[in-house]
Amino acid sequence: MNRVFIIEPPRTYVDTSKASAFGDIYYVFNHEDRRCSVFHSAEFGRTVLDSLKTLKFDNKSDFICVVGPMLTVTISIVALSQTYDELKLLLFDSVHDKYVSRIFKKSEWKGHTNEEEYSPVEGSR
Repeated sequence: MNRVFIIEPPRTYVDTSKASAFGDIYYVFNHEDRRCSVFHSAEFGRTVLDSLKTLKFDNKSDFICVVGPMLTVTISIVALSQTYDELKLLLFDSVHDKYVSRIFKKSEWKGHTNEEEYSPVEGSR
């Protein structure tokens, strides 16, 4: 079965249970974990990659749920996009009250100059 990775649990009022429609939910870090600060972005990015490697993250079948502290998610996605050519992301669609999957393809992002004509994320479900 696919897995859904959440880098860090969001605040308690954010319900991520609907992401389980895409697989079992795993947290890379918990609030009480001792880890480097996100303000040391390179070190934090390496820590995220090392933790996902330990959890046997598979970018072809596992999802990264885009939820939680903005800086944590941003640094994580940047580190992952430098390591993997493709990422499966889960984004929350508040209009339909559900998560939707999108595939980020690095090869389609490189060299594109007109952002109005292109989105680096395409639908997969």
